[in-house]
Amino acid sequence: MNKKNIIKILILIVLLGFFGYIIKRIIVPDSTGVIPPVITGKEELIPVNLYFASLDENYLIPEERNIYKTESINDRAKQAIIELIKGPVTPNLSVTISKGTYLRELYIDAQKIAYADFSKELKEGHPGGTSAEIITIYSIVNTLAKNFPLDISKVQILIEGNPVETLVGHLDLSSPLGLNDSLIKESKEVK
Repeated sequence: MNKKNIIKILILIVLLGFFGYIIKRIIVPDSTGVIPPVITGKEELIPVNLYFASLDENYLIPEERNIYKTESINDRAKQAIIELIKGPVTPNLSVTISKGTYLRELYIDAQKIAYADFSKELKEGHPGGTSAEIITIYSIVNTLAKNFPLDISKVQILIEGNPVETLVGHLDLSSPLGLNDSLIKESKEVK
């Protein structure tokens, strides 16, 4: 092999490595399984309330987090659900979403219905029980509907891209669900 061919091969290897890095950074999902929103560094942070379970798991209590104020409402909604999946940082709150669950996709249609597509772990890892199922579902629904009321009026839960009749047998998920304020309490209201 002559010197010119070796240089061409080395340049090709460097370019392929560079493009592989770029593709991985742009279109490969993060550890939650979701392709992250495009953040340019110019976006400001905005607060959202995530709804986690009270210690007795009878109520949802808001916990404030910051997300990027991206141009896309879909990206903001995805960020909120990814933060919800991570769980609470406040000691007196409980997780609402099964360990190992990730958000596969989230999109909002013209009728203001958000379709939140979760991995199978949402269902398979759920502890069961009526109140636990209600708390899990409405932590998702309320997080989306309360933070983005102009864009999301209802939420349809999907698992692995498919609609489900129920999560663990107690709550009908066959159609989109709206906000449920009756489950929300401020942390000072819950003893």
